[in-house]
Amino acid sequence: MRWSKKLYLSETLKGKKLYYQYMIKYSKKPTGTYCILPSLKKDDLMEICHSELLRYVQFYPQDQLVLGIAASKREAYTLAGRMLLDAMHEDGSIHIDELY
Repeated sequence: MRWSKKLYLSETLKGKKLYYQYMIKYSKKPTGTYCILPSLKKDDLMEICHSELLRYVQFYPQDQLVLGIAASKREAYTLAGRMLLDAMHEDGSIHIDELY
């Protein structure tokens, strides 16, 4: 598992970045924590999944990049929207690669 250089955190996780990175990476089962990942499919921009799913190789590769961490699914959707607004250019095009 890799972490983005510009890792986004939801409002309730501010100041606890290292704690949640450790919990997710070493499978300490942080309840209700969701991760935002770049999509494995060509047509989608991002995926939101529960942090426990990152442990299973059949769902996600081991070197999966994590772009953001949220405390709930609702916060994950809000955070994904904020990430897309940050990646949007003046002409309206979205370059998701800039979030890496």
